[in-house]
Amino acid sequence: MADAFYKNPEDMNSFLDGILLLPKSQVFELSIKLDERLRDWSERVLCSQFVKEYTGSLWESKYSNVLIHKRNPLTMVISCYDLKTCVAMGGTTFMLGGKAFQVPQYSRYGPNYYVTFTKVNNPDMARAIVA
Repeated sequence: MADAFYKNPEDMNSFLDGILLLPKSQVFELSIKLDERLRDWSERVLCSQFVKEYTGSLWESKYSNVLIHKRNPLTMVISCYDLKTCVAMGGTTFMLGGKAFQVPQYSRYGPNYYVTFTKVNNPDMARAIVA
């Protein structure tokens, strides 16, 4: 696609249409809270350490096509393109830096699912919920 644009840079609309038509896949994510001592690990160090500890292991053979990255200093995310794989990973345990971490069960709501109350008849309860 880049070669086509390089050969004919005047046809910008065709180039943009080609980008917009690229197939996209749904990604399923599992977020794992990391230990405070792993805060300073870069994403590259985190991934390389994971591969070192699980070379040719059950993880690699059982869960192919997974991506590991850091969302923030204390959150590691395992992303996969297959829902069955993501569900199967839930509840498993892995070691990283000498500590065991458990992969949470997959939920389509993720960490952004909250219970909300639209009407609370008891004023004391309403104040307690707000506080």
